[in-house]
Amino acid sequence: MKRTKRVIVSIVVLCMVLLVLAACKRDTKDKTNDTVSDTNSKSDSSKISETVEDVDPFGKYDPAITITSVRDLPNPSIVKYPEGDDIENNVWTRTILEELGINVEYMWTVDSSQLSTRLNAMIAGGKLPDFFLVTGAQYQELREAELLADITYAYEAYASDLVKETINYGGKDVIDAVTQDGKMTALPTIASQEFGPMLWIRTDWLDNLNLPEPENLDDLLKVAEAFALEDPDGNGEKDTWGIPINGDTSGGLAWQLGFMNSMESYPNIWIDDGNGGLQYGSITEETKNALAKLNELCEKGVIDPEFVTRDYWANYDQITSGKYGIVYGPYYASISPLQPTVDADENAEWKAFPLLGKNGMAKMQQSVPLSGFWVISKDCENPEAVIKLLNFWYREFYESPNIDRYTKMINDGAEYTSIYSSTPIQSFLQFANLDAALVAKDVFDGKITENDMPPIAIQMYGDAKKYYDGDRSMWMWGKVYESLIDVMNQYKEKNFILADKNMAPPGDAMTSKFTSLYAMEMSMFAKIISGQASIDEFDSFVEEWKSTGGDEITAEINNWYKSR
Repeated sequence: MKRTKRVIVSIVVLCMVLLVLAACKRDTKDKTNDTVSDTNSKSDSSKISETVEDVDPFGKYDPAITITSVRDLPNPSIVKYPEGDDIENNVWTRTILEELGINVEYMWTVDSSQLSTRLNAMIAGGKLPDFFLVTGAQYQELREAELLADITYAYEAYASDLVKETINYGGKDVIDAVTQDGKMTALPTIASQEFGPMLWIRTDWLDNLNLPEPENLDDLLKVAEAFALEDPDGNGEKDTWGIPINGDTSGGLAWQLGFMNSMESYPNIWIDDGNGGLQYGSITEETKNALAKLNELCEKGVIDPEFVTRDYWANYDQITSGKYGIVYGPYYASISPLQPTVDADENAEWKAFPLLGKNGMAKMQQSVPLSGFWVISKDCENPEAVIKLLNFWYREFYESPNIDRYTKMINDGAEYTSIYSSTPIQSFLQFANLDAALVAKDVFDGKITENDMPPIAIQMYGDAKKYYDGDRSMWMWGKVYESLIDVMNQYKEKNFILADKNMAPPGDAMTSKFTSLYAMEMSMFAKIISGQASIDEFDSFVEEWKSTGGDEITAEINNWYKSR
């Protein structure tokens, strides 16, 4: 029961982070006309009579049109509707019909646990709605079966400035992922690039041991050793450790990922191989060096030798109970797991730093910059209507100028929560939370007033201000703000984010062999760190990884990468 509650709390916290801290208003404005009546079928460019200059990204259909979709149901523990509302009838569907003249009907809805199975069955049967969200593998299947609309012209003509800006920021890889033979056949679902690991350090422990803030990896290693061996909490007991590490258990490399990045190791993602292709980051020489260093720390007593039995949540409990003063985690680590340490100890204080490498700031890894594909059936009579829905989502979620409207559409008080999940289509900005923090900073610096903030930035500013005004219960939000301004902003400005470059649809080898290869990888990493295996065995692991499917997977990915 305890574990279940923790999982639910974490899901709620993450959803709150995505919602409350989302983004700021952009300066770009969409070119619009006063009125546009879209009544003609636009399933391909030959049917679109307007020029790009003539269309309105938010033009209303008169009479209204109906487009169909399918989806999973929002989590009822998170999304709370006013009486009478549900996924098919809510403030989003009603406002879209009223303002865009688009009636969205769902052919079916299912629990999220059944979505993948239901989608696969639907795709196999060939009876598709007008638009829906799919995975890379499903997108590839639909594209090869020629079931998707060519939306090249519709996108160019109807996509709003903010939509285009967001997709273009993803670069050539994102555009190539949805384009074949010059034809755009999907709208990419953009993923945040803010969730990579930062370095969090208990500065009160630094003060207790008269240690300066570290500036590079060597400095950090000295701090980690002192935190493990020199009683930083002053309780006279040997009960603290340097760096939390996952064993061969659930959670993967969550806790040690930032440390490995500091040594230029980027496991579990695909990176440049230096020869125009991609390689798997877990089998590089840099990863071998990182594992060797972690083993050295384990032998010195800096790492808890029982890490091999600890999964993500076991480490989480150790952190919240004050056993660690160094944690690698994202900007919202201050919410969980760090806020509990502050609640329990009035002297506890944490600060976010960039990852520290040999010569200072090190690159952080991120997941791929897209998380799915919004596809439009070739039989859809109005493919541009789906693009208008995406325009509407971005405008309402990120650029709404009206606080009352924003509240109604996004999160209507404590009773009706996460209403935004009812939108028929979603995608995100890469640095939404950083954008909001930068707006808040302008208010703190006196460059703009509170009245100049878009609604979505108000929460960021308000919560941080409460912390600065002395409310320690809001410590986590003050540190969210600071970590974004002081750390994430550096990563964006210096282009120090290394995103996974593998956006290829899973091939046969990836589908059938990667799971077992990953299990072998996690087992070997844990054995090397703990000393159960020599670091020399890493080379044998790499050869086995390659010969038992790794080379096949790499070939599949590089065939896609080089043919873009």
